[in-house]
Amino acid sequence: MRFVAIDFETANPNFSSICQIGVVVFENGSVSNTWQSLVDPEDYFDGMNVSIHGITEHDVKDAPTFPLLFPALRNLIENQIVVSHMPFDRVALGQVIEKYKLPGFDCTWLDSARITRRAWPDFATKGYGLWNITNFLGIALKHHVAQEDARAAGEIVLRAIKDTGTNLEEWLVRANQPISGWRAPIAQEGNPEGPLFSENVVFTGALSIHRHEAAKMAADAGCNIDEGVNKSTTLLVVGDQDIRVLAGHEKSSKHRKAEALIAKGQRIRIIGESDFGRLVGLKNMNVDVGESRDLPPREHSATIRVTNFGAEISYPCITSSEFPVTIRATNFGAEISCHSNTEDRKPLQPAPDANQENPRKAYVYAHLQRDGKVFYVGMGQGRKAWSKGHEALWLRYVLRHLDGKYQVYILQDNLSTEEAESVKAEWMAQCGDTLVNLENFNRNGNWQMYNHYHKLKSENRALIQEAKAIEKNNLAEAASKYVRAIEAVKEYAFISKESLENGIVGKLLEEEVEENGRRGEIEALDRLTMCLIKLGRSAEAAQYVKNYFALYRGDWELGAATQITKRIEKALGRTQQR
Repeated sequence: MRFVAIDFETANPNFSSICQIGVVVFENGSVSNTWQSLVDPEDYFDGMNVSIHGITEHDVKDAPTFPLLFPALRNLIENQIVVSHMPFDRVALGQVIEKYKLPGFDCTWLDSARITRRAWPDFATKGYGLWNITNFLGIALKHHVAQEDARAAGEIVLRAIKDTGTNLEEWLVRANQPISGWRAPIAQEGNPEGPLFSENVVFTGALSIHRHEAAKMAADAGCNIDEGVNKSTTLLVVGDQDIRVLAGHEKSSKHRKAEALIAKGQRIRIIGESDFGRLVGLKNMNVDVGESRDLPPREHSATIRVTNFGAEISYPCITSSEFPVTIRATNFGAEISCHSNTEDRKPLQPAPDANQENPRKAYVYAHLQRDGKVFYVGMGQGRKAWSKGHEALWLRYVLRHLDGKYQVYILQDNLSTEEAESVKAEWMAQCGDTLVNLENFNRNGNWQMYNHYHKLKSENRALIQEAKAIEKNNLAEAASKYVRAIEAVKEYAFISKESLENGIVGKLLEEEVEENGRRGEIEALDRLTMCLIKLGRSAEAAQYVKNYFALYRGDWELGAATQITKRIEKALGRTQQR
């Protein structure tokens, strides 16, 4: 029994930018040969990639390029069974061979991740990443060192053979067969024409319709659907929770992770199923309106208003003399609201028996500024109200506007989680635009402008992808498209945050922009400079870089900015030497 395990590390998001190769040969159940080499990718190093594997441009300055190493690599894996964990390494090899126009060769690929998903049922749909599965199996791993990752992938195959009794040849067949008991994932890309395009959505809790159906409808509205909360998540949709199945926690793991990311500054909106239904127009979402009864017929009138952002239809109807219901249809779907006509409804008041020192169970709290005005409403348990772990806007407001001084006030305690969520929502509705809570759908945001903003942004990012697709065949045309994309950024990057968000939130977001600078589309600049340098137009590339960062200084903090600057300095140095 012989197979070869392989792993690559790359300098940047381009699969062809291989900067390290690791190969481990297995024969008769043990390692018989190993080989590892650094590689000069002849490409830039992205800060994110460097932070993962630790390999820098300096490390590879004397390393051979891939074509020089190719004969040795080919000798090890040609006509062999080649194991890799996930398809990344197979694709990277194909891309680098194409990049250098090297000859192809035959081998049989076997994905150890696909084996993992079939060998151990607990990992059939999630958790089958290399780090997680090696921990589970007790396999030592120094992750993101190519030879170590290759060895780990090979040892996973050996353990699967041992634990299942399925030999290597049988795994070549089984790995490509359906997983027993497998359930289709809900992850999918959104419709680029949808009004919510570029939103990344995760569902948690029990929805009133099947989750796959909700995901399909959300995708039709433009949302990208993910299985779990991550750094790209922008919306977490929370359904009805059954506390008994959450391992003693009051919120799902996705909910807790989203709140942790919000505390670190990531902009995630956590919304209920019904609110999300309004956004995407989910007609099949259940709405409990209580007992139905016959109503006398009455005349109705509708008002249609056409704007640059689409049509709005307002259709008032009355279900009773006490509760008028308004149905409002927009490009985002239908909104249904019910308003009480009771004029003497009193504003919310804090519970007089709330324990201000040691609140009981779940509770709702407010943070007050010196004049007694509420600027934040939250909920939690234990010492949450006194914690500094709140969202970035809260931190900015407290440190920059309140000199770090504020008062904690417990509005109501001794609640269940569901009760606390309801009370929190009521208080947020009452306080509205005075709150710094980013997750606040009672704030009067300009949703039409939001739609316009995201439409421009998504169209421009599509242009960048078009340019990337033609780089290999038409470098000059690709450069022209990148120039157009950089110019188009101005159409949305300079839309004021206060025109999108009302109240204190808009002011804080705009303040953040004024201090740190606006963000552009640095990928377009990155690709443009590479194209122009290859075309011998280094001085022109340098001017584009200067002009770009004059407008979008907020991108200076990105790792790509450093790589672009180094690339330009290197290209201009070569030009001067000539």
